[in-house]
Amino acid sequence: MPPLANPNDPKVGAKELFGRKVLPAAMPTRVLGFYAHGCIAGAEALPINGGTWQVMRLSRNRFFAHPDMVALLKRLSERAHKDAGWPGSWSATCRSRAAARCSPGTPAIK
Repeated sequence: MPPLANPNDPKVGAKELFGRKVLPAAMPTRVLGFYAHGCIAGAEALPINGGTWQVMRLSRNRFFAHPDMVALLKRLSERAHKDAGWPGSWSATCRSRAAARCSPGTPAIK
């Protein structure tokens, strides 16, 4: 998008201002609001494919979560695969618009 002629004009909408940002803000991890009306600063993306998981529904762009949640999901999926002997990969859908919650899905067949 081209730069705005006058970004300080109060008539310029937030959609126009924030739509031009290409990188997230560099902030410490912090949850603001709640799931339906909120956001998370400092979220981390769960790698799309891991040794014991696969992110589902990529088009929803919900594979971001609190870094502690991403680490927990990685450990949980590796342990479930090892201890339960699941034949496929652990799948997860992260819902982190605000609450940085991840809910495990079902095993994916390779």
